[in-house]
Amino acid sequence: MAGPAADVDVYLKQILQRMIETGEWQRCSLLVCQGLKLQLNDITRLKAMFTAQLDESGWTDQLRSSGRKLADEMDPLSIHDMLTDLNMNAHKSLPADARRSIQDAVRAYLNKQFE
Repeated sequence: MAGPAADVDVYLKQILQRMIETGEWQRCSLLVCQGLKLQLNDITRLKAMFTAQLDESGWTDQLRSSGRKLADEMDPLSIHDMLTDLNMNAHKSLPADARRSIQDAVRAYLNKQFE
């Protein structure tokens, strides 16, 4: 028995076919790709800013050192356990000013996206 979901699938296929025939699908796809590229540029910029801030605070080196020490002491070595421990350590040791800066930048970015 065909239900409402089947009807929706039929309509979606018809709409997609019309969009392809008229070239609208390609135009929309290009707009989406351009939007994603802009977002990726913003995200790359934010990531570079955060990485620099965390490097300057010594957090990255501290976490790297902690990972090496953990790997040396763990027997048998378990990547899953290492990542679990490092993730918990990373969250706990993140400097408060860096955390605020990251949160503020992400909030500003999201507000800009949803204006």
